Amino acid sequence: MGENVVSGADQAATIALEAVIIGLGGTLAVAAEPSGAGALAMAFVTPVAVMNVRSWAPFQEADDKWTGLAEEFSELAGKLSRLNGEVDGIWKGAGSEVFKNFLTTKVVEPLDALQKLAITTSSGCNTVADGLETLFWAWSVGTGLAIVGCIAANAGGPAGPAFKWAIIGSWAAFVLGIITAIVGLMQGMRGANSAIGTAVAQLKRGFELTGEKVDAESAKIGDRYRDIVSNPENWNKEPVT
Repeated sequence: MGENVVSGADQAATIALEAVIIGLGGTLAVAAEPSGAGALAMAFVTPVAVMNVRSWAPFQEADDKWTGLAEEFSELAGKLSRLNGEVDGIWKGAGSEVFKNFLTTKVVEPLDALQKLAITTSSGCNTVADGLETLFWAWSVGTGLAIVGCIAANAGGPAGPAFKWAIIGSWAAFVLGIITAIVGLMQGMRGANSAIGTAVAQLKRGFELTGEKVDAESAKIGDRYRDIVSNPENWNKEPVT
């Protein structure tokens, strides 16, 4: 995945989301005045929401790309496994066994590890995307209800300002609850990171890594095994019937 998955569309979605948060927060602040409670909504809670309620678009895009990679790895590993199983029909002996073992341990198993890594990452991205979308709509509906409540409090006479403060206080606690849920989502990604680490360890058993790159020498069959494979005495080819 050489490209940054945060595309122009992702950035536009983030800007639009922030505009909705600021717009609803501003409307709530106006509806809560002149009690003074609106200042709390606009000066503290709304900026906190802007900083924490994030767009789910980048995670959805990343989920799609990781899913595509998992399918490609699975298809390639399946083809190689089938081809490896056909070797016995045309080639038997020590050379055949070395070749089959090399293909399994150096190619098929690492591909399986890559598929598991892609699936795990895709699942993590999907979970975060769904969670962020759900929490955003919860915030929007909760803020809309708070606006309606503040407008209705205008009919409360002298008790109106107290009603508004109560509404804004409940709304602030609601927003903090949403932010806590978002923090929980991100902490949940740590479990996904652990599974990703397991997949990477499996991959490393197939290929040695130098920094972040595969060591090309580790992907070679090795001189001793190459001699076995290349020696015609070890071929023992049988005619295909």
